[in-house]
Amino acid sequence: MTERDYRYFCEVANCLNFTEAARKLYISQPALSKQIARLEEELGFPLFLRSKHEVTLAPGGVVILKGLGQLSEGYQELLNRAKLANEGKTGALRIGIQEGQSMDSHVLEQIRGFRLRYPQVALDVECLPYRELLNEVRQDRMDLALLLCFNETDLAGLRVRTVRKMPSYIILAQQHPLAQCLDDLTVLNDLPLIVVGDELVPEGARFVLGQCEKCGIHPARTQMVPSYSTMYLRLAMGDGFSLMNQNIWYSDRDLLFFPLPEDLSVIRMACWQDGSRNPAVPLFLSSL
Repeated sequence: MTERDYRYFCEVANCLNFTEAARKLYISQPALSKQIARLEEELGFPLFLRSKHEVTLAPGGVVILKGLGQLSEGYQELLNRAKLANEGKTGALRIGIQEGQSMDSHVLEQIRGFRLRYPQVALDVECLPYRELLNEVRQDRMDLALLLCFNETDLAGLRVRTVRKMPSYIILAQQHPLAQCLDDLTVLNDLPLIVVGDELVPEGARFVLGQCEKCGIHPARTQMVPSYSTMYLRLAMGDGFSLMNQNIWYSDRDLLFFPLPEDLSVIRMACWQDGSRNPAVPLFLSSL
């Protein structure tokens, strides 16, 4: 049954009068009768019962009319789903967040807001180390990554966008003897600088040392640790100091955050594959 057959049949079924149906369809009554007869011949059974005084639906016509209505609703639903998929409002979105940045309130607000606006998108969020996160994006196993930018060459070949500038802080144990003496940052020169190692964040230590130099700090030595959790533990124990943006998932009562000048802010970047075919990626980016 073609689209024209469908329209002709439905109009006759609704009017139960070939003359009236032909007028609504803007064709002649004989032409309409011929088209319906041809359709009945192709189907192999009558759609209408005709007499000199009336036209009624044959039992097969009743079944066809009901079924076509259901098919039409299903077809429209299919079109709606396809449209939403093209707009990125259904499907799946895999977001990776740099480990150590996992509970940043700004990120959480954006993810929660996206999930509320587009509940039909299966949103999967995972925290991974910097190096692994970039590899997942490059291998197309992750649609989008949010991470701090320490070296732009790490992001070569990817699409990138600045999401937010984040203030940098001197991080020191609240109970450290120097916690109340930070008006002169050179008092930190005798302390070790604690940073995560290059195997976790390439160029991260060099970036932090560069920030120290801009502040006039020349730490006694640099102590590399294998994870952010270890770094926060060592800081809370008073083993040294570090420079980083402030997160909310470690306790402010244990650590002191001393703000640095605005020009020492760190940048959070969003990165994704050039030519990504997931329409949910630009949809999420538009919400940032």
